[in-house]
Amino acid sequence: QQTSLGIKCPPLQMVKKCNEIPCPVNCKMSEWSKWGRCSKECGSGLQARVRNIETRPDFGGEACPPQGETQQCNVDSCDEDCKLSEWSPWKPCTKACGGGSQRRVKHVEAPARGAGRCANHLNSARYERQACNAGPCPPDPICTAKLDIVLVVDSSGSWTQKGYDVVKKFVEGFVD
Repeated sequence: QQTSLGIKCPPLQMVKKCNEIPCPVNCKMSEWSKWGRCSKECGSGLQARVRNIETRPDFGGEACPPQGETQQCNVDSCDEDCKLSEWSPWKPCTKACGGGSQRRVKHVEAPARGAGRCANHLNSARYERQACNAGPCPPDPICTAKLDIVLVVDSSGSWTQKGYDVVKKFVEGFVD
C-alpha cells in the first residue's frame, strides 16, 4: 500500500471484545445451625438459629435470604400442679386391740408452680386412714398369786428432798 497518495486505508479486520458482561452470582447460604436454648422454661419463650453467607450476590444475582430466624418454644403454661409420690406403706395400727387406725400418705416430690394446685396434707388425694385391730381386747388379768417385787429407787444427790418425798410416797402407795 502506498501511503503517499492520501489517507491510510482502514484495516480490513477489526478485533473487538464481546460478552464482557459478568454473569450474575446468586447468594449461597450455609446450612442452618441447631436451634438455640429457649429463653423461658414455660409461658412461651423464643429460640433462634442462624446460617452464614457463603457467597455474596453480585452482578444482579439473587439476594440473600435472612440469616436468622426465631420460633416460639415452651409454650405450655407456667402453672403446674405439684407432683406427689406414690402411697407410703401403711403406718402401724394405733391400738393392739379394740379398734385402732392406721394411715398412709403421699409426699410432695415437686411443689406447685405459678397458679398450680397441691392438695392439703389431709386431703383424700394425699392422706388415707383405715380401721385396724377391731377385735375385742382380752379382759384385764387378775392376779391371784403372791409375788415378790423388788423396787429400786435412785436416791442420788440429783434429787431435792421434795422430789425424793414424792417418789417415796408413790412407792409406798404402790406396795400397799
